[in-house]
Amino acid sequence: EQTVRELRYNLARDYMDAGRHQEAATLLEPLLAKWPDEYRFAIHLATCYQALERIAEARRVIDEVLERKGGNARAAQEKLAALQKTYDGKKPDELSDEQKLELHTLRREAGWNPYALEFLLGSLCFAEENDDEALAHLRKAEQSDANQPGLHVKIGEVYLRMKRPADAERSFTRAIGIDPECAPAHLGLCRSHLAERRSRDAAEAALKAVGLQYFNPFGHFLLGVALHRLNRLDRAVQALQVAVAQNPNYVLAHRRLALIYDRRLRDPDRAAEHSRLAAAAQERLAELSAARGVGAATPTAEELAVAGPPQVSGLPARE
Repeated sequence: EQTVRELRYNLARDYMDAGRHQEAATLLEPLLAKWPDEYRFAIHLATCYQALERIAEARRVIDEVLERKGGNARAAQEKLAALQKTYDGKKPDELSDEQKLELHTLRREAGWNPYALEFLLGSLCFAEENDDEALAHLRKAEQSDANQPGLHVKIGEVYLRMKRPADAERSFTRAIGIDPECAPAHLGLCRSHLAERRSRDAAEAALKAVGLQYFNPFGHFLLGVALHRLNRLDRAVQALQVAVAQNPNYVLAHRRLALIYDRRLRDPDRAAEHSRLAAAAQERLAELSAARGVGAATPTAEELAVAGPPQVSGLPARE
């Protein structure tokens, strides 16, 4: 039974790595229900809920795991203290295998993983648009483990929404220093440059990101924005066409194409076509949002250029 459990957990993690969070959540929900003290199930289920914009459910899972973990940790600490008095003066090799296992289990239960919990709380507060609290939690996570590139990407995202692009740039640069092939960090750097109107630097960062991860509609969109600002219209159109080819529901990319065709390339037919495609995509997204019970946001292209990236995990790749 434990083997099957671990196989399902690992499959869920693979789904998460592939961006298939609904399928991952479907696997994690029964695992958490049956093994509520396996906190990793709760942490990753909450991460899935965040990716699916089910923020209230993510908050419920985290609040429940914090309450349960707190109670279990206190109980384990009391048992551990009593056992240590019982075994006082004994050498480790004088204990039986069962006694050693009991001590190991209690020590694990009595401890916390401050990094994972603080990172998740920070991400959750960010999703709830509480940036100051999000930054406070993420800074605590950084004190526990500063070598996770996803953590610095998330901190950069918070700074971007706080309209602090210079601080965001430092965070994304730090992530790249840890993992030069972290595509989300290069995208974050691109967004920082766009916010400061550094279009050439933004284009270079976006090119690096899509070079590392070609199937990346958001990256191709940002590249198109930067090239549009640089008046490289043919290349901007090419980048935006890749974005809508990879994601036909990319409303903002269709709108940007309509704008370029209408005002710069003087091609009203193509402008009208992309306007129509943008409207159809917006309608499809509204239907999907209604089915999921979340609101359909309609930011402008400029707003998305500096905010609203895909979900990025700062949790360790595997436990």
